[in-house]
Amino acid sequence: MIGVESDTDRVSREASRLSAALEAIDFEGWDPYDALSSPVVRAAARTPLARRVAIQSFKRLPMNLRPLVGMRPKRQTKGLALCVSAYARLARLAGFAQSQALVDTLADDLARRAVPNGRGVGWAYDFDVQTRWGFYPAGKPNGVVTAFAIHALFDAAALPGADPRFKELADAGCRGALDVLLAKTSEGQYFDYYKDAGTPIHNANLLVAGAVARCTTAGSDGINAVRSAITYTIAHQRPNGSWPYGEGRGLEWVDGYHTAYNLVSLDCCLGIGENYGVEAGLDRGLAFYIDRLFEPSGAPRATVERLYPIDIHGASSAIWALATLRHRSSDALPLAERVLDWTLAHMQRRDGRYAFQIHARHRKSIPYVRWSDAHMLLALASLTEARRQDAD
Repeated sequence: MIGVESDTDRVSREASRLSAALEAIDFEGWDPYDALSSPVVRAAARTPLARRVAIQSFKRLPMNLRPLVGMRPKRQTKGLALCVSAYARLARLAGFAQSQALVDTLADDLARRAVPNGRGVGWAYDFDVQTRWGFYPAGKPNGVVTAFAIHALFDAAALPGADPRFKELADAGCRGALDVLLAKTSEGQYFDYYKDAGTPIHNANLLVAGAVARCTTAGSDGINAVRSAITYTIAHQRPNGSWPYGEGRGLEWVDGYHTAYNLVSLDCCLGIGENYGVEAGLDRGLAFYIDRLFEPSGAPRATVERLYPIDIHGASSAIWALATLRHRSSDALPLAERVLDWTLAHMQRRDGRYAFQIHARHRKSIPYVRWSDAHMLLALASLTEARRQDAD
């Protein structure tokens, strides 16, 4: 109908608006976990507890004090990977002719950030990270960033006229993961978060498995490693279909965005994981995700037990995962659309970027490139692609 914007056009428009906002800042920005990028903070926070307190303090502040402690906005490696995957999806669609050039430019930057990792390469966060279970410095390859980088480079390599270096580096990323991140325990093999981390984290395990599953040069070693990783996490799936964040004391919680990572990663492994429980585990997990981690309004819950803080990471990962998994549940795409409607109404800023979190009585509106906007760009691109594919 003339004068009425279709839902598909609306999602495309929001993707274009967010892309323009990111281009205007050259994809540079802050991160909620980047406190240790500050020389001042890093010098003062010398113990694991002090580092955790520093990171959580900067994350929880309602205002951005980073410039006051010597921090400058910059491109984030994982953010680049997410944007490459988003633009690769848009480049396949009519009306996004400029996306191919952005894929090439950002994938080239991502490729330059690869670091040696065993017999291959890997990718890392751009700041030191201290968690309750481990510490990994800036520049040390880890499974999460490496997995998203591999996916991004495979996505870029699939476009017409792509630089062959993109696929070569994606394959090298898979070799590095197999060589360095594969951990052996009495319960089986899984992909570690980083070399010798020693704490099984399910989303990291499955993210790497999903990335390696795309690698056609990994051979039987890659297939066997993916199957082992799937078997490990499926074995730790709870009867209700959920997964804890990790295996260890204090890692028992269940949240939305890590569940989304698990589900999309299992979907990537379906071909390799046949007869290894992946399909049944995926469907149980998806049913739990849809039933327990969203409000009727579409607001994504922080955890099964808590609504707040509602995080843009949970919203964007939900839209991405539900659009990707729409072929496995008739409830997935309608829920993705409700989450988008809620997110646009409550978390979109006036400049087209997205607020970090909503709490019961306030909103933290600081925009973060990796955590917020890059994930949201991938979500919008995935939903745009899904709607256009379903309309054909």
